[in-house]
Amino acid sequence: MFAAALATLICLVLVVLIYCDPPGARANVSFSFHISMERREWLLISFAGLIWSTYNAGLIVLISFMPEFFTTRGYSLIEASRIVSLLGWILIPSGPLAGYMAERLDRPNLLMAGAFCIVALAAAALPWTTAPTALFVLIALGIGLPPGLIMALPAQALRPENRSIGMGIYYTFYYVGMALLPTLAGFVRDAAGTPAATALFASAMMGIAILGLAGFRETQRRFVAG
Repeated sequence: MFAAALATLICLVLVVLIYCDPPGARANVSFSFHISMERREWLLISFAGLIWSTYNAGLIVLISFMPEFFTTRGYSLIEASRIVSLLGWILIPSGPLAGYMAERLDRPNLLMAGAFCIVALAAAALPWTTAPTALFVLIALGIGLPPGLIMALPAQALRPENRSIGMGIYYTFYYVGMALLPTLAGFVRDAAGTPAATALFASAMMGIAILGLAGFRETQRRFVAG
């Protein structure tokens, strides 16, 4: 916690010392708070926030509950934690790689939807498989593809003058979801009496993310057509 606080303090000092207004910025302009987002922007940023929230909830549920799941399959806690840590290790290089692939192939929807489907199906099959490690590696490979592509959605949803308030709405979805959904996963685990239920919960989160992506693209199409 001290290290995190120190990093934040360093960033604050750097902003104070280095930041300056960009060339051509208007001086002595008075600002007042108002929300001028159009209905299209509200819908798009809400769908984007829903995707980011449910994706991260599914990720954190897998990280939090799957070590217990693997111990019920005969793995030691150290072995189980090592397997689950693949989610983090693979996530580091796969984020920028997925962005590069999306640009080269011009298929961001395919990569996002494909990744969501892979993780959803693999997580749903996890409680029933006799080879959980192999299936979990597939989950780790799939879950590292969407983050950068999801984070690009707000720029597609918002006009430049509305990006500050729009990102606030986007992260409201994220923080509310991250406060409530992992808690709900815990209730599901306790009610079912098995950590395998949380794998199904994570699968459902990825399914909702797919629906959110479909809603985002359909809203874009509808308003362009209109």
